[in-house]
Amino acid sequence: MTESGILPGSIDEQVIDYHKTMTAESYGQYMDVVLPLILAACPTGRRPVLVIDNASIHNTLVQKVTLI
Repeated sequence: MTESGILPGSIDEQVIDYHKTMTAESYGQYMDVVLPLILAACPTGRRPVLVIDNASIHNTLVQKVTLI
């Protein structure tokens, strides 16, 4: 969302319910597209804010650490 509404280009009108098909990988691909849009939509002199919950698709195990 922006001050003027939904960020253009951030949603796919064809996708009605992404909850059944979204994965961490597809979320990462989505963020690759949307992050530049968020930055471009931010007014000069302001900082964008991104709020993400702890849904499993928002997290990916990068490396598992084994303690000795």
